[in-house]
Amino acid sequence: MDQVTGHRPHPPQSREPPHDPSQPGPGHREGAFVARVPASTTSTRPLRTLISEALHLAGADSELVDDATLVLHELVVNGIEHGVHDEDGTIEVTWHVADDSVELAVRDLGTTLSEAVANRAAATDPMESVRGRGLTIVEALSEAWGVEEADGTRVWARLRVPPRPGLPDRAPPTPADRTDVA
Repeated sequence: MDQVTGHRPHPPQSREPPHDPSQPGPGHREGAFVARVPASTTSTRPLRTLISEALHLAGADSELVDDATLVLHELVVNGIEHGVHDEDGTIEVTWHVADDSVELAVRDLGTTLSEAVANRAAATDPMESVRGRGLTIVEALSEAWGVEEADGTRVWARLRVPPRPGLPDRAPPTPADRTDVA
């Protein structure tokens, strides 16, 4: 059983460790986002809009934008529902857009899943339930995903950016770079 979700773990498609979005790495470009957001479902809509805009501005195709938006939504809902929120009732949401990938992550203060939640999740088949499918969706749409328990719990997913032949190599703009927003 996976401690964080209570679901049987699905091996990620890649065993390489996640890229730390705060550090330069292979394919590093500007395009990182870090925010503490209320641990409320009202946070998901503005985050979906922001990641969608950031990826559109970076030249991502619509399939990647849709997939990343859904994966971020599922990670945030997972953090809201199963995470331990800080004293302000927030969780940390990050993403990093690189040349070849987009990494999305949600961190909360928890380190283990409560026994009651683990038992409830273990008794539910995610394919037969109307709930509990979030990380199954994350796995299906991601190149790799995982859970880290250091300084809380960080659930991350990495999506592959398809090559864009003929486009100049440039850093993707962030939504803050837009001049048409007051």
